[in-house]
Amino acid sequence: MSLIVVDADRALHRKQGWTVGIALISTFVIYADIAIVNIAAPVIERDLGAGVTDLELMVAGYQIAFAAILITGGRLADILGCRTMFAGSFAAFVLASAACGLAATPGQLIAFRILQGVAAAALSPQVVAIIQVVLPPERRSAAFSALGMVISVGSTAGPLIAGFLVSADLFGSGWRPIFLINVPIGLVAIAFGLRLVPGYTGEEAKRIDYTGAVLLMALMVALMTPLTLGPFDGWPAWTWASFAAVPVLGAVFLWSQRRLGASGRDPMLPPELWRDHAFRMGLVLYALTFSGVIAFFLYLGITLQNGLGISPLWQAVTTTPFAVSLAAFSAYSGVAVRRLGGAKTLAIGCLVAGLGFLTMILPVAVVGDRSMVLWTIPSQIVAGGGLGLVVAPLLGVVLAQIRSSAAGAASGLLGTAQVIGGALGVGLMGLLFQTQLPGGLAEATSGDLRAGLALSLLVNPVAFALSAWIVTRNLGPVREEQP
Repeated sequence: MSLIVVDADRALHRKQGWTVGIALISTFVIYADIAIVNIAAPVIERDLGAGVTDLELMVAGYQIAFAAILITGGRLADILGCRTMFAGSFAAFVLASAACGLAATPGQLIAFRILQGVAAAALSPQVVAIIQVVLPPERRSAAFSALGMVISVGSTAGPLIAGFLVSADLFGSGWRPIFLINVPIGLVAIAFGLRLVPGYTGEEAKRIDYTGAVLLMALMVALMTPLTLGPFDGWPAWTWASFAAVPVLGAVFLWSQRRLGASGRDPMLPPELWRDHAFRMGLVLYALTFSGVIAFFLYLGITLQNGLGISPLWQAVTTTPFAVSLAAFSAYSGVAVRRLGGAKTLAIGCLVAGLGFLTMILPVAVVGDRSMVLWTIPSQIVAGGGLGLVVAPLLGVVLAQIRSSAAGAASGLLGTAQVIGGALGVGLMGLLFQTQLPGGLAEATSGDLRAGLALSLLVNPVAFALSAWIVTRNLGPVREEQP
């Protein structure tokens, strides 16, 4: 009898692992797709006759749609159930990716990228909901650490994979495989997901807050559109008008949430999320730690390709050390948390990541030829390793006590904080970057671009130092039991 029980436990353990693994695949493709157009932009420009504004909208459309729908997608996970939302939203993501890969005009690609962002926003929060439902409490923190690692690796590996695919030019397809690769991956994941993911529905959330959803989408569009397009368009008047609408929409949204909660109905954001101190701190830390990472790869790519004439393939190769170090230290972070505690691991990771970006400034500013990127590799390894010690355990620490029926909303809110942080970083680093380009990007020399990159890199150590301070002052011994 005992052998039968042991075998049953092993089978259940294995099934749970497969279920979470399938869910993590969706996270990887979602975050990998955020920045892939940055690498493929020159090829898309030539193939489709796209202009600079078109390319901006291809990048911004995905990010704006993703941020605008993410929290709503999370709440739908709590209401409609994991299996329905996972299969349906992943199918929509596959269809949108296929449409992107087959687009014939810039306008089509922009429209399909927006749809891809909407599907990604509906899909992303399902992963946290699946972890909460499938795994017992003692195994969730390890899964959250794995999720954090996949998010960070996907965000940095997406441009790397895009660089390889574009340079390979498979069957003369140019940039199209960067989208089409999602189709077979998604179909396999959906097939397994329909068999493995449980059809769970949150017990307490029964109705969709349509008013809150509309207000939240309007708020995120008003915030993300100027953040995403402003740095490249010179901050025209409409961006400031859009910013001015943000506090008004935010106040109306919060009022509607309080009114709905007071009436005993189901607000878009469950009230207990705001009462959880670690969760509130996690929102700030997510925004800060991701504020400079995506922007770093964007402006590094501009400097390498426009200033030093490095191809997308070699750019991908030379930035691989960052992704490899990030993955390795993310995998090690569980050991570090067990030995040092959650808060101490996070603080050390922030300081190490900040040091890595700080030491990168010297080779960027001093080395004037293509070897510059090689001189940044030691700093990339340090920065990637530090980020790995932060992102993987942070998710487990923040979500440790969130109940299952609020898991989707919590995941959506954290993902939104990450996207907003990334957009803020692009805007702030872009302002510093452009101060060194008096004649604009078209007339910038290699020296101008390297000076702009060196100056903009200051954002990263400041952001990570501030993150370390927040961790030590606000998390302390909180939830140090996380692995």
